[in-house]
Amino acid sequence: MKDQNHLNKRKNRLKGNNYKIAVIGGGPAGIMAAISAAKALSSKKSSKNSSSKKYSNKGPNSQEVVLIERNDILGKKLLLTGGGRCNITNNSDLKTHLNSFGEKSSFLKPSLYNFDNKSLLEFFNDKGLDFKIENQGKVYPIDDKASSVLKVLENYLQEYNVKLFKGALVKDIKGKDSGFDIFIKRAPESCTEKSKKIKGMDLIKASKVIIATGGLSYSSAGSTGDGLKFAKNYGHSLTPTIPGLVPLKVKEEWIKDLSGLKLENIGISFRKPSKKRISHVGTILLTHFGLSGPGILDLSREISTLNYQFHKSVHSSANDDSNQNKLQKDIFPLELFLDLIPEKSNEELRDKFNLEFSKSGKTLIKNYLKNFIPNNFITPFLIHSDINPKKELNQISRKEKNRLIINLKDLKIHISGLMPFKSAMVTCGGINHKNINSKTMESKLVEGMYFAGEIIEFCGLSGGYNLQMAFSTGYTAGNGASNSLT
Repeated sequence: MKDQNHLNKRKNRLKGNNYKIAVIGGGPAGIMAAISAAKALSSKKSSKNSSSKKYSNKGPNSQEVVLIERNDILGKKLLLTGGGRCNITNNSDLKTHLNSFGEKSSFLKPSLYNFDNKSLLEFFNDKGLDFKIENQGKVYPIDDKASSVLKVLENYLQEYNVKLFKGALVKDIKGKDSGFDIFIKRAPESCTEKSKKIKGMDLIKASKVIIATGGLSYSSAGSTGDGLKFAKNYGHSLTPTIPGLVPLKVKEEWIKDLSGLKLENIGISFRKPSKKRISHVGTILLTHFGLSGPGILDLSREISTLNYQFHKSVHSSANDDSNQNKLQKDIFPLELFLDLIPEKSNEELRDKFNLEFSKSGKTLIKNYLKNFIPNNFITPFLIHSDINPKKELNQISRKEKNRLIINLKDLKIHISGLMPFKSAMVTCGGINHKNINSKTMESKLVEGMYFAGEIIEFCGLSGGYNLQMAFSTGYTAGNGASNSLT
């Protein structure tokens, strides 16, 4: 009798937890997937009711989509993007968006074409949120608040009556003939009272499931790789996950001492073992550990990939016992080069200096350099270049002038390593795109299972490209899942 009562209580608890589509992950991709799925189902129902001239009590607002988020708030990582300002997309064309993701990016073309940056901004404009375009085409909300972006998304979820489960950790996903059983448990006691509404619930049933749980970056925001494990359990292949858009640690203490200083629009490059230089032009931020900022983050993707490839080759050679003690641990220290005046060549700079050093000979070198680099950077830079900051221009020797030009055009910094994965903006690697239908985001291996956002292997450059990809693939997955329902 006791067992029967327990079963009855369990059945009552699960009653009403059947949905057409379940979305796992309350970040940009997951929220957009839930909105687009609910909107598509609403349109289908309205069209059906209109054509049959019948009215349903449930109507287009009945809850058919559920969004499951492990945190007690939605969009936790979204609120951190762009320093809290949310660089939501980039105002560039489709080709530029695709190129930012490198090789294999043609997979993203259907999603980025069907829901591009203009469509995304219109989506928010319809709820009264306007945007502004800044340098390099970066698009931000007009009020510089990521919370404004999240508020609009939450309004859409409410409008389309998406059921929300917050503080709900998905423990397992079991495929059934009729769909999926999603096992969840309430998050730790730190959750808010709101999240405790789901206390005791342990199962959600859905015909379709969309997994948008992110990668491994920003683990504090809930991206812990659970979705990757679910995908792997169902036979999906995973490409190696490495930190993408991650700050760099440096050896030079004088750089660390200038924490907070920004150097804008400078050339940044590093030399690969093949001696080929990989270069970017961008803004960098000096920090207490080294270097960050858009220019560094974009270049870090190449460095992170190179470091992974090195480790892979080391492991393949480690079988030879005689080599084990000789093997280098990683590619660091790595030489990074900063071009502080990329608009002028070495020769142009030399000609300029020759003319102006003789013309304004009594000017102190530290005052003269204000024309080229930030004031706070000048004295440490000159000391590093072994030049007395109080020297007059006519006192600068030929050797000192050469050192000055070399360091202005090719300042060498020693990178000692990457910051930890938790400091990375995005994850490079994830579910192999070959396992996914690019037009619907449905798995090619598991019918009714869809993926969206950072969980897929792609990672783009900084500047709004990754958020656009998340929203676009979320939109595609939501529509793909809803359109597959009969």
